[in-house]
Amino acid sequence: MNTNETKKMPEDGQTAPATMGDQGRPLRGSGNMTPDALSGTGRLSDRAVRSGENNGRTPDGEVILGYMPVPPDFKYMDVYLKGRPKHEEFDAFWCRHPPMDLRRRAKIFAPFNALKGMDELRAAQEILYVDRAQPDEDRQRELNHQLSVLRGYTFNGRMARANQIMVTVEYFTPCTDENHPAFDLHRGRYQTVHGMVLNVDDVKETLRLLTTDGEAVVEFCDIRSITPETDTLFEDVPDDLW
Repeated sequence: MNTNETKKMPEDGQTAPATMGDQGRPLRGSGNMTPDALSGTGRLSDRAVRSGENNGRTPDGEVILGYMPVPPDFKYMDVYLKGRPKHEEFDAFWCRHPPMDLRRRAKIFAPFNALKGMDELRAAQEILYVDRAQPDEDRQRELNHQLSVLRGYTFNGRMARANQIMVTVEYFTPCTDENHPAFDLHRGRYQTVHGMVLNVDDVKETLRLLTTDGEAVVEFCDIRSITPETDTLFEDVPDDLW
């Protein structure tokens, strides 16, 4: 469709039909114009402005385009009345400006999270951190006995695979969030890990476990309790067995 084609004007005394866009829809603000209201170029004539023949006007003579009043000497009125241009597929304009894919167009309207990370920060502030519990002398003696027994069952890799000692260890994890008040207070949380004992290292003072997520290493000083799957594992073994 040639957008520059001059529209046929009605004869005197007839009402001008609504100006049609490219898709056959009347343009807003142009359906109530009389023949004298439009000039040959598609502009509103001065006489129509003075007489107020067009119903789509304000009392001051301004044209109403949709919901916005436009001055009568609006220089782009003819462009508006011509409607939206339509370009055929694979023409010169279409090749230079191809339409955007619908999936890419949908990304434009994707929700934007201006406060990204705020939910994680609030959740971190709600974590309850506690002080590290200091075991008394009896509790420390019991933990040393348990670690000694586990070291005997897992003296080397062959013994660890053969015995397959399964335990649940409760240990202390310090707070790593520098923005949380608990970081400066050296507080943390108690967590549990379940797995097979691989090694008890007296030099590094660590307990190494094989869990479903891989290997886990816990320091002796962080251990709060050790619970074996076999209730009598630590009871039937004397301290000097190994």
